Amino acid sequence: MQAELWAADFESKIETILSIKPKKLKNLSPAKVEELGGIALFQKLGVDVDFLTYKALANEYMNQWWEKMKIHSGALNSGLMYSITSLPKASKQAI
Repeated sequence: MQAELWAADFESKIETILSIKPKKLKNLSPAKVEELGGIALFQKLGVDVDFLTYKALANEYMNQWWEKMKIHSGALNSGLMYSITSLPKASKQAI
């Protein structure tokens, strides 16, 4: 009896996965993928799920930022980086 319930649940998950439209598939959270049987089940069914984690997004942003800084600092003969790092500290009177 328990095996039949497990099989029915598994079959239901497979049907659900295969019925998800591509647009909605992109919006699935990692928790929802796990709820539906996990990434391994998606892969066995030939459904590619690609998660963009916060860490991956932050790394991509930083890489783009550094590339822009290289371009800008190169155009200014690295003077931009030097002048930013060599600004005098504000005196107490200015504050």
